[in-house]
Amino acid sequence: MGIIFSSRRNELGQSVTQKTTTANLRSPAPRSQATSSYALASRTKETTRYSVTQKNTTDNLQPTTSQAQAASRATRTFKRTAPNNVIEKRNTVLKFKRLSSNEEDSFEKSVSTIGQLKILLMKRYGVHYSLIDMISIEDGSIYKDSTPLGEIPTPIQVMVGNPDRKVPMNCGTNKPDMITGDTTEPTVSMPCGHTITPDSLFGHMKKTLISENKPSVCCKTKNCGAEWEMQEIIEKADMTEDERIFFEYKVSFNLIYYEKSETSECPFCGKFCQRQQQHATQIKCTNCTRNKGKVVEFCWNCKSAWTMEHKCSDNEMVQLQKLLNEAPLKTMSYSNIQNVPSTRMCPNCECFIEHKDFCKTMTCKKCNTVFCFACLKVAVRGRLQCGAYSNKCEVAPVQKCTKTKRCNE
Repeated sequence: MGIIFSSRRNELGQSVTQKTTTANLRSPAPRSQATSSYALASRTKETTRYSVTQKNTTDNLQPTTSQAQAASRATRTFKRTAPNNVIEKRNTVLKFKRLSSNEEDSFEKSVSTIGQLKILLMKRYGVHYSLIDMISIEDGSIYKDSTPLGEIPTPIQVMVGNPDRKVPMNCGTNKPDMITGDTTEPTVSMPCGHTITPDSLFGHMKKTLISENKPSVCCKTKNCGAEWEMQEIIEKADMTEDERIFFEYKVSFNLIYYEKSETSECPFCGKFCQRQQQHATQIKCTNCTRNKGKVVEFCWNCKSAWTMEHKCSDNEMVQLQKLLNEAPLKTMSYSNIQNVPSTRMCPNCECFIEHKDFCKTMTCKKCNTVFCFACLKVAVRGRLQCGAYSNKCEVAPVQKCTKTKRCNE
């Protein structure tokens, strides 16, 4: 839109300033005997002019051929840029959801970091800033406040904590807190007999699982070290549903990646369970036990339901061996090694591993053993015995499943 100021004299000879708005090139011309020129400068400094004689009658401004081409180019430019503007606006919508909810929420993105997002969510959830966390499902971690939102997959997973942790009914004691020594607040008694407040219990559990990445929480009292069940911690620390979901997941995650842990996936619910003794085969799943209201156990070796007379099923071993025998053959990337079975057992713990992509170097997520997926040789001091990831090596034959002994032997 343009505005042109021109001067003329009225019937009395007075000078009058006239304002003309050029909002539309095809708008009616002012009723005047004056002759006006409109100049349009292009980026290439090419100048075109509209030369129009304004009559007492209402006429439309008609552009010349070169002016019409310039207008056409401008229109095409707008049509190209308009969709990008729409996309840019759509990208400003930030999606997030609470762990305990199946529904996504969103708002116009006006923040750039986790810390700024937490401030916005304070009013929405009615809790203090410190009780809101954004968590990563991929590695079981809590994002720092300085983390840019652009680095986080959406919807962002939100965990809201409990602002007022209370002692469960009929569980309170007057004994001092094992960590702080405080006697002014009620405490809960843990299985080992030592007492702790719900806030201290939650803080100790969070530090153990998040900062230390340990798979279990133990008593802090000197010379005790008793391991506590996660279900009991959830109840006595008065956790929210968000907290329960995340920290149960974190325990499973730590069990998988903790260097010295021995874990096995429950065949009924998929949660990872840790055996308390090195050679134990009778494993209790705390998740299934809690959900079903009765003890649920399975065999460490064959994953069948546990009974007093349990023996590993020969049929189970047959199926496992069939999985190894019939695994599709593939060519390894980078090294171009051909006819490699796509499913192998870890040479250390015999965990089944399927090769998806990339090179021959494989790390077992269960025991952290590094080995070559082609020749099955274990790495020495972090280096493959058969050479770099791009070197060719001899393909090892299909492995034999050896877990055929009775479970209680």
